[in-house]
Amino acid sequence: MKTKLLYTLLDSTMNEYQRLTQFCTGTHQWIIRAREQKEGRGREDRFWYSPEGGLWMTFDIYYDDFIPTFPLFIAYCLHSLLLELFPLESLSIKWPNDIMWKNKKLGGILCEHNESEKKYIIGLGLNTNVSQDAFDGKLDIVTLSSLIGFPVSNEYLSDLIIANIHKKIDLLTNPKFYLNYINLWLYGLNQLAQVQLDNKIVTGINIGVAEDGTLLLKDREGYIHEINYGSLNYIPDL
Repeated sequence: MKTKLLYTLLDSTMNEYQRLTQFCTGTHQWIIRAREQKEGRGREDRFWYSPEGGLWMTFDIYYDDFIPTFPLFIAYCLHSLLLELFPLESLSIKWPNDIMWKNKKLGGILCEHNESEKKYIIGLGLNTNVSQDAFDGKLDIVTLSSLIGFPVSNEYLSDLIIANIHKKIDLLTNPKFYLNYINLWLYGLNQLAQVQLDNKIVTGINIGVAEDGTLLLKDREGYIHEINYGSLNYIPDL
């Protein structure tokens, strides 16, 4: 059974998902959207600004195996669908979970794995029809409607996203396919980057994503660092 819910306002769709699933066990599936979130969260519990007009949603996918590259698979599904629907040639994927247009963020993905119930919980935020003024002058944010010149249906787009994931779910047995796609559309490829790892900073050239989904940074001594977590920033050319 699948239940779709739309709220006017939530703290976050991820939080609401956790509340609902406490009272409904088994293989019941949820698709939860909110017109606005007050406490939207991204990776590493960062605050995700979620004003009215955007596509803010959480849904689940049942899958028997744990796939380390699952977040990149979702990024592949979302990115490929947006390219299929709209003329967005400058769209790229920033490791590990952001959708970028040029140097501006269009959307983000948050994935959690529930091992006992054999499912993934996916949080997705996409700046679809948000007024640019709502972002209070932030220059690193872009909206889909401003890129394509018209508003989109968040309900219809959310259905298409989930359908596209189910359509391509068998690719999880062949991660090389979607990782090759990620490298083709990888934001910051061959650029100098820094990653904050606990108490140290790693600096190097982004040379792509490895077969296990880690980001590869090559430092000035030629050593290749395998990055699987941390806060990633790119260093602009001087």
